[in-house]
Amino acid sequence: MNGTQRATALAAVIIASRVLGQDASLDPETAPETAPETSPEMAEVEVAETLADQSSILFRLVPGVWLPRLDGVVSLGAGFVQVGDQLDVDNIEATFNGEIDLQFENGMGMWFGGFDFETDNAGRFAGFGSFGPLAFGPGDPFRASFDLTSFAGEFHFGQYRPVGTDLRSERLVVRPLVGVRYVDVEQRLERTGVGSVVVDAEWYAVYTGVELRVWSGSPPAFAIGRRIGIEFMAGAGWAFGGDGGPMWQVRGGITLEVADDIGIVFGYRLLELDIEDGAYTFDAGLQGLFLGASIRF
Repeated sequence: MNGTQRATALAAVIIASRVLGQDASLDPETAPETAPETSPEMAEVEVAETLADQSSILFRLVPGVWLPRLDGVVSLGAGFVQVGDQLDVDNIEATFNGEIDLQFENGMGMWFGGFDFETDNAGRFAGFGSFGPLAFGPGDPFRASFDLTSFAGEFHFGQYRPVGTDLRSERLVVRPLVGVRYVDVEQRLERTGVGSVVVDAEWYAVYTGVELRVWSGSPPAFAIGRRIGIEFMAGAGWAFGGDGGPMWQVRGGITLEVADDIGIVFGYRLLELDIEDGAYTFDAGLQGLFLGASIRF
């Protein structure tokens, strides 16, 4: 049955229910002079509006700049090097981070996000360390670089929404989630004049977590802003690929809506990994402030 046939059938049901709702045995003295009439066109409009309400989708785009720094330990074989103290690649690197949020009227939702982080440094090694066939002593010249790319998708379900009856008036939302994250790490480490090692490894992580959202009207003290929102998500899981390992992540922030469905986001993002691929171990992570925009459709 196509959409027109379905709407016509529903219109017929509405008309029949209204006709049957008026008792055929009504006393002529109490019966209204004229019964309200509903045309098929009017009924079809009602059906269309009802179907639209049931299939409402709130689309939210959050593009922004993440300011993370990389820190931790990486190893290849028996030796290891410290990312921050010895390679000095723990500077803040401005990184584009995009997120898409889809919310459905029935309480379900989906979230997608990703980034491509890069950092590098050339200097002299601090202390002693080794990475695969390369051995380092104090003052040895080196060059190091990291490229970490990651994308994730989440499915949010069974949300608890005690305040607010629709997507645009909700005030408090608590919901569990499950997700999948792809992680690719490409690392290059060179001891100048001796040799270099390049490692490229990837993993897929499955995780679960919970998300909290609280929205309210702006306090009178704010000269701008129509609503203020606080969001927080925490999740943990296990990465597969090679020998895998645990991963955990946090994202949170405050959104100040300065116009209808347009806001400014001040937040924080964290991704920690302790994952292995053969002889390579990446026990490090990214964390830092996030500045972006919130656009709802």
